[in-house]
Amino acid sequence: MTKLSFNTDETPTPESKADIVAEMIRFMALRMEPVGFGTILARLMEVFDAPEEDIGSEVQRAYFTLLRAGLLTSNDYDPVNSAAVIRVCTVAQPSKSLTDFIWDEPEWSEDSELSND
Repeated sequence: MTKLSFNTDETPTPESKADIVAEMIRFMALRMEPVGFGTILARLMEVFDAPEEDIGSEVQRAYFTLLRAGLLTSNDYDPVNSAAVIRVCTVAQPSKSLTDFIWDEPEWSEDSELSND
């Protein structure tokens, strides 16, 4: 179990934020079905042995970051406006790109060029 470390202002250190994002990706990457946000939060609280008040806001930030980065999709995310909300019925799942990577499904052909567009 990884313990999170905190700055003097009680926010997680950059290393701890990286741990939160990494664990969220690890947890979601193998999921084939939608997962409720509450389940994601509970998993991270368990992994880091941390109460919601210590990591809840960082878990939300990590979640929104992964949505905007295209690694997760959600029923409550509008990618056109980059707007997301978390509600009781909010569920997420790995994006096609993440799933393709995990399961070795090529997303592009070998002669395709990578682009930052």
